[in-house]
Amino acid sequence: MITRDCLDKIKNSVDIYDVVSPYVTLKRCGVNWRGLSPFNQEKTPSFFVMPAKKMFRCFSSGNAGDIFRFVQLKENVSFSDAVEMIAERFNIPLEFEKSATFEIKPYAKKTLFELHGLVCDFFVNNFHANNVCGEKI
Repeated sequence: MITRDCLDKIKNSVDIYDVVSPYVTLKRCGVNWRGLSPFNQEKTPSFFVMPAKKMFRCFSSGNAGDIFRFVQLKENVSFSDAVEMIAERFNIPLEFEKSATFEIKPYAKKTLFELHGLVCDFFVNNFHANNVCGEKI
């Protein structure tokens, strides 16, 4: 699990405007930012980013939250994946809690997917091989 201190560090060092702006064209509205909803089709802006509160609010869809929640909704990922995506994008190192049974490695899921790809390639190559093993398969 990612430490609470690390989550707070990410939340305090990353501006919500920087997270939202690649998805939504925002225009200044007083101290806040306003734009069309990234969750619904609309003609009148009802999506607000409030940097002072470090949160967003979409009045057309009812979605609201912080930087982690926004990435979760837009990318359709889990909370931990959203944290990893933000940390990677803004070059913030992740800190994990130590466990008594095992130590969680950063980006373990990414490593497993890479390993899966290598194993898949190995079996596909052996399946198409022109030798005794390939003929048995």
